[in-house]
Amino acid sequence: MNTIKKYKILDPLKVVKKSDKISFIDTPIREFKKENGYLYIALLPEPIEYLNYMYEYVVNNYKDLEIVNKFIKSNNKVDFIVKNNFLQFFNPLTFVFDSKKRVAIAVKNLEQFDYIVLTKETISFLENKKLDILIENKSVKTKIFDDLINLDTIIFKDKNLFNEIKKIWDNIKRNNFKSLQNIVQCRGVVDIISNNRISGWAFVKNKEQPVRVGLFINNKKVAETKADIFRKDLKDKNLHKSGNCGFIFNIDLLKFEILDLEIKITDYNFILSQGQKAKEYLKGIKK
Repeated sequence: MNTIKKYKILDPLKVVKKSDKISFIDTPIREFKKENGYLYIALLPEPIEYLNYMYEYVVNNYKDLEIVNKFIKSNNKVDFIVKNNFLQFFNPLTFVFDSKKRVAIAVKNLEQFDYIVLTKETISFLENKKLDILIENKSVKTKIFDDLINLDTIIFKDKNLFNEIKKIWDNIKRNNFKSLQNIVQCRGVVDIISNNRISGWAFVKNKEQPVRVGLFINNKKVAETKADIFRKDLKDKNLHKSGNCGFIFNIDLLKFEILDLEIKITDYNFILSQGQKAKEYLKGIKK
């Protein structure tokens, strides 16, 4: 029987219907102290969906501003955003979860919640958890942005954040919708890939022992190492208690015909996300 009587919800798209059982959390979020008797839920829309929502919101509320008028009339919205440094449209989803738009900190802030749910799967989540929350069938009317590839210049952080959160959401589903506090949480990023070196960081939250990470090329494991190298940047940002979670593969990648490359936390079969430099390298060798 569900003993939760009230909910604290972070809802960027405003799809949750207001009620006396629901309190909405303001954004951007920071650390907060949980109150007893509440279930904390964060909803995460897809980056392009939130970008269109932001466009609709700005146009409807700030159309009297000269820059917004010019924005509405511009033929190339992305070009206008870049040339005019229109900050509201640079990684707006990441800003919801961290005011400085840092993906790692945004993920850390989100992990304070009991559940992180993809907005498009909210109804499935509510049905599985048998929660008495009403969802309004809202959709963005004006879909100005529809090409994720051309949008990389303005929402690349949002895409990285969404990929990280999707992994957490998939983990929640695999674990029969247990809360984040009751399932294993894997974290990590492949920072750099070059011809002879791969580096990054990885760990499992709330586990002190370093994890083992494997390098998989074309679905075959070709190397494995322990993620125990000190990373001052991660310790300084309070992302890891000791900072001893970095890894390096010294390997000649030129001897491989690479069709696919992944780094995994081996014991959990968890694929690490790739940073911008790692993506650029892989994109270059596949041309």
